[in-house]
Amino acid sequence: MSLNTIKNKFIIYLCSNMVRKIIIPIALLLICSIASAQQTYKSHIQEDTRRAGAVFAPYDMSYRTDSPAPRGYKPFYISHFGRHGSRFMSDGVKDLRFLSILQKADSLGILTDDGKEILKRTTIIVKEAEGRYAQLTPLGEREQKALAQRMSSRFPSIFKVKEGIVRAESSVAPRCILSMTAFTNALKGSAPQLDFSFAAGERYQQYIAPEGTVDIAQRLARKAADSLSKASMKGDKFFAKVFNDIETAASLASPETFANLAYGLGCEAICIGRDELDIFKFFDIDELEGYAIVRNNLSYAWSGRTIETGDIRARSAAPLLRRIVEKADEALSEGHVVADLCFGHDSNVLPLACLIGIDGADQDISFVDAHKTWRADEHLCMAANIQFVFYKDKKGHILVKVLENERERLLHIGIEPVFGSYYDWEALRSAFLLKCA
Repeated sequence: MSLNTIKNKFIIYLCSNMVRKIIIPIALLLICSIASAQQTYKSHIQEDTRRAGAVFAPYDMSYRTDSPAPRGYKPFYISHFGRHGSRFMSDGVKDLRFLSILQKADSLGILTDDGKEILKRTTIIVKEAEGRYAQLTPLGEREQKALAQRMSSRFPSIFKVKEGIVRAESSVAPRCILSMTAFTNALKGSAPQLDFSFAAGERYQQYIAPEGTVDIAQRLARKAADSLSKASMKGDKFFAKVFNDIETAASLASPETFANLAYGLGCEAICIGRDELDIFKFFDIDELEGYAIVRNNLSYAWSGRTIETGDIRARSAAPLLRRIVEKADEALSEGHVVADLCFGHDSNVLPLACLIGIDGADQDISFVDAHKTWRADEHLCMAANIQFVFYKDKKGHILVKVLENERERLLHIGIEPVFGSYYDWEALRSAFLLKCA
């Protein structure tokens, strides 16, 4: 049965008034899952080569929709944990090495026309990044501003109150602090009547960005990555596209090393967000897929649940989840806090998703197969986020729905939603605290 046939059958079924309100949220999630399953990873990145950046892919700002809440329930509080926006690389060592190889090759006259164009683009990227390593790019700032504006317009009953408090916290990393600044400035523009408080420091770092298990997971993941890297990261086609004298070029760098450096620069280029600097366009799609798979799967192994690393990273998010619950308790008790915003890193977004059982991040996956069911550009891209949106009725009963990158998600956490993707807060709170034990 074709995907279109499946979709049409769902649409006909959803037209029934008897089931529409209950089935729509679940059906939409199922349709998305079917579509994703039928698309190969290669075709996925071929549609948009920026996706090959995996965790370096920019945030997808396409339209989001909300399934209807039960009658009488309106949003009144939101808790947001998000990754910083698009950034420059951590340092310029690899960029400068790649540039040096290209410059040397140019002096030897062995660059093809494509090679000369890549040299031109590399020179601009290196200049853009100089002195801004690991910092937010202008695209990263725009991502955070857009997220804030969308949040305000999507949930007006939260932010159009006469008075209220927004509490914001950040990792000590400058890119996270700047993300917090961009986000809150945009939110303040939409809701100038709200009061904002800000915090960052080691006290908050303990739950925003605990690093205790990262090294352990990375060591285990890198051992598992060796065979996959050797099979996927050859670089021969890219090498031949850049140089007209392969033998001389090989004395400057091996094809594998050179293409690996180019891939890293390509990731930086998409974080800058200027089409004229695109490096991925010069890759053969098969080679680009190979590099993307390794980056995708390493990212999942570092921060997710794999057969090789177990749930060691998921457990590291317990302090963060406990703090989310505590701050929600404070907000509900005090009645003046409308939003809690927290800005951290990809290394903590995915562990949180795994811990609370977000659909797709709740099972152990083999490292080598991660890309078949999990895609970093969809779940752990720049500015990736998890939001908890609180609703209540006139009687004060509270429901919560969870958004991953602004999309409604079901949770595999031992309880069922009371309606669509809406969970009873007391039941969800208890399940969360049990996960933190």
